[in-house]
Amino acid sequence: AASVAPLRAALMPSAPLPARRHAAWALGQIARQAGRAGGLDPTTALDPLIPLLSDPSPELRAVAASVLGDQRHAPAVKALQGTLVGGSPPMVVREAALALGRIGASESLDSLVAAARSGASSDPILRHALVMGMLGCADAPALMKLGGDVSPGVRLVAVVALRRLERPELAHFLSDPDPAVRAEAARAIHDLPIAAALPDLAGVSDARLSEAPFSRRVVNACLRVGTRESARRLGEIAANERLPEAIRSEALIALAAWPGTAGRDRVTGLWRPLVFQRSDSDARDALRPGLGSLLASPAPALVADAASAAAALQIREVAPTLAALTLDARRPAGVRTTALQALATLEDPSLPQTLDPLFADADPAVRSLALRLAARANGPGAFALLRRVLDTGSDSDRQAAFAGLARLEHPEVAALLGQWMERLLAGTVPPAVQLDLLEAATARSDPGLDDQRRRFRESGASDPIAAYAVSLEGGSAAAGEAVFQSAEVQCIRCHKLWDRGGEVGPDLSAIGRQLDRRALLESVVTPDSRLATGYETVLVTLDDGEVDAGIAVGESAGMLTLRLADGSTVSVETARIRSRDRGASAMPSGLAEILGPRRLRDLIEYLASLK
Repeated sequence: AASVAPLRAALMPSAPLPARRHAAWALGQIARQAGRAGGLDPTTALDPLIPLLSDPSPELRAVAASVLGDQRHAPAVKALQGTLVGGSPPMVVREAALALGRIGASESLDSLVAAARSGASSDPILRHALVMGMLGCADAPALMKLGGDVSPGVRLVAVVALRRLERPELAHFLSDPDPAVRAEAARAIHDLPIAAALPDLAGVSDARLSEAPFSRRVVNACLRVGTRESARRLGEIAANERLPEAIRSEALIALAAWPGTAGRDRVTGLWRPLVFQRSDSDARDALRPGLGSLLASPAPALVADAASAAAALQIREVAPTLAALTLDARRPAGVRTTALQALATLEDPSLPQTLDPLFADADPAVRSLALRLAARANGPGAFALLRRVLDTGSDSDRQAAFAGLARLEHPEVAALLGQWMERLLAGTVPPAVQLDLLEAATARSDPGLDDQRRRFRESGASDPIAAYAVSLEGGSAAAGEAVFQSAEVQCIRCHKLWDRGGEVGPDLSAIGRQLDRRALLESVVTPDSRLATGYETVLVTLDDGEVDAGIAVGESAGMLTLRLADGSTVSVETARIRSRDRGASAMPSGLAEILGPRRLRDLIEYLASLK
């Protein structure tokens, strides 16, 4: 109590601003302690802060509002309401709105609405403060009444507040005339989710499907609702030629996922398992009316997605159309392979006849899949076909043949693989298929093949790169690009590729022209053995024992500049350097083990293609 008087004196306008600010905070601390311990009336410490809400200093007004709100000092309500109007600075509006929400006086709602109507809601920080203020001052019915306000800013704040309350009444705002308001309502209903309002989101008009916040959320809402009506809506979206191709493909993918119980939400990425089993017949009935036109579409993505959905839903009557798509050489390879895979999934009796002409198809992807499916079918001629492909086929065909032999049930498979393993030991197997041969041999439980694989490993024991040499050739550049971009290795964080990426490592935009495949493999497998010029790590020990590590990017005028791993730079005086040593590569070791030989092969193929 004895401290209140001198602190009140420190609040006077003649005092320095830092002193006034700290005096206000101190009075708030005293009020808090008084409220806990009894004795001193908190009002004695807080009432002197109310006049500060009209002080010329915005900073002091914000401090006073914050302290009064923390202590939920009801006598300050009217003064706090006054700070929300009249052009107060954003920092003052923010603290006043938060304070009113903590105090929770219902009469403050009009002032908060006026602040939102004046444009404060356009600032995300102020919008959050207004939301918290309204949540403290109003219940759900009062917030719903704001849905009729003429100001989009007011309606937007009301939507966000109702989102925090998880109110299904948010469905009312899905038809709001303002795109920002209805988008926020769609996000709230889908992303939380608000289960009771999901059917409303699933049923919004087609006009909304061209708006980014709606498109995928509407489709996913249909999947999660899981009723016959929502399945029918997906079928209509997929068949609607007036809609963008992307959203039609999304609808087809959702229909294909209908029979499953996938746990990962397709929009948010969160773990949200589907809670009940959907009726496959609902999805089949929804897709059938438009399936023919979808499979005849000139858009390859739609055709492929329609074929996949038909297979997932076991719509067997489309098998002749799928076979025709597979055999149509004018179609893109992606469409043909998807149709062929769908035909195999349906286990259609016509599959063997469809496969026969594909073994000599001009497209390697089609040939490869046909060979794999032939081996999977384990027909009487499968072994002879795969053996013939190994003798006369291209490298990609041989890769498919070895993959087929890995699972083919035939008494002569082990002997055939053994012959090829002897060729591998003799060094006469093409590099592009060596990994595929080893994988096929590993998949068979055969002592002879195990001994040959052991001898192959031992033959390169003295060369640290030899164990990975089977990844030098034969990969997929497209798959390698996905590895390069993946979160698992994140090459793009340290290496620049054309106009984006980090600068810790060298620019890789033309690395395929600068290094051969073995050098690329060596850089990934043993990064310390091959450091790019200008990217050698330097360990600098200073005269006081401090150690800095980075890439030396410049040295002049008695200063050494190092670029650190996070991309920042630091300069040290060369006169203070006691020792300078070569450090390890900034590139992490062990990437080859993380990736495995197949993904490593794809990465090398992609890097080699960068020219």
